[in-house]
Amino acid sequence: MPGILSSINMASNALRMFSRAMETSGHNIANVNTPGYSRQTVEFKTNPALTIYSAGWKALGTGVGMSGIERIRNEYLERSSHGSSGSLGKFQTIATMLKSVEGVYGEPGDNGVAAALDQFFDSWSALGSNPTEPAARLQVRHAGTVLTERIRGAHNQIVGLEARVNAEAKATIQRINKLADSISELNGSIRAFSVTSGTPNDLLDQRDSAIRELSGLVNVTVSDWPDGTRAVYIGGFNLVDNVGAHALPSDYDYIASTVTDGTNDYPIRSGTLAGLFQTLGMIDDQKAEIGALADELRTQFNTIHATGINANGDTGINFFKPTGIAGAADFSLSDEVLASLNAIAAGTTGKPGDGGLALSLAGLRDTAMTALGDQTFHAYYSGNIGRLGTNVSFYESARSTEAAVAAQISSQMASVSGVSLDDEMADMIRFQRSYQAAARALMVFDQVAEDLIGMIR
Repeated sequence: MPGILSSINMASNALRMFSRAMETSGHNIANVNTPGYSRQTVEFKTNPALTIYSAGWKALGTGVGMSGIERIRNEYLERSSHGSSGSLGKFQTIATMLKSVEGVYGEPGDNGVAAALDQFFDSWSALGSNPTEPAARLQVRHAGTVLTERIRGAHNQIVGLEARVNAEAKATIQRINKLADSISELNGSIRAFSVTSGTPNDLLDQRDSAIRELSGLVNVTVSDWPDGTRAVYIGGFNLVDNVGAHALPSDYDYIASTVTDGTNDYPIRSGTLAGLFQTLGMIDDQKAEIGALADELRTQFNTIHATGINANGDTGINFFKPTGIAGAADFSLSDEVLASLNAIAAGTTGKPGDGGLALSLAGLRDTAMTALGDQTFHAYYSGNIGRLGTNVSFYESARSTEAAVAAQISSQMASVSGVSLDDEMADMIRFQRSYQAAARALMVFDQVAEDLIGMIR
């Protein structure tokens, strides 16, 4: 049968509940600047009623209880942020790396390949007009040297950038595996805590933050296990499960955008890692473009120049170095031309005033080359630079668009899960007033109990 003691218990229990609520608000306020923290709230519940008989059966309330301390989350927004982070990571990586590739060429400007091509053809035109002038031959050799250095330099910088991107891809995979270990450890802590002490909200926040960072690096999907652990998959690869973490393979095929364990291939579709893989493919294209330009210059100029007779009376002399690795890696002037200006041929007859060959070489400026897609040297090179600039603009725009989407999702998540100091202070005051009222009720019940005891005495 309920009595004054049950009333005292009801009031003291209310004090404990309101104290927990104030502590929770204080915890929220303390973490207002903590990245990834989700606002927490006490879920109150009505305690089970007591059944009493007084002129019929009645249900008598027994006060307030607490069903739990819940963190405020929107699972849909959380999953949306994973996709947005992956797209943003991919576009941002590609845009940044393509800007670096664009910087290699230095176009437009006086220090680029385009300007060197113009000066090179101009020098041959000048030699054709003045075939006996040593200064004209010097200008041809100088312009040729500048052209080969710029083409070779662009190639070497692209190769260096390729090594940098490969290193970043390896580092990204290492970071993915480190995050996987962290998520696995948190899974274990969450499982142990859930069994003994309820919902570990702060640990859940830490795990969500780790998965959110992971989603910016690579495409992820997640699923929840009944024991509170969370599984993470990358393109079908089981990165984290309720047993532990499994290292993402470090071998990859960037053309196919996959990682492989030697048996199975796993697609990488978004995130920084996908952006790095796609960038490596674009770098291959750039090496091929600059290599094709060097190969065709070497072929066309050597073919024509070898038919000429130079000032020494020699024929069959190449202007560019003909041997070595195809492409731009070893693009340079021939040893004969580097050794002597007289090795440069201006005509085909050996007569002092013959500049026909030089003019023919100068005419290659306006000749469409089959190997270059029926384009001139300049048009081929300019087309490549133009396409590169278009790609940079496209991925810059895609990055800006995806950044806006990510910011919107982040704002929506903050409106749901973020801590508002104004709201928390209002709650603190509300719980404080409730605490004071419960304390006053406890004092009244205590006084009544004391009076009853006094009457009995």
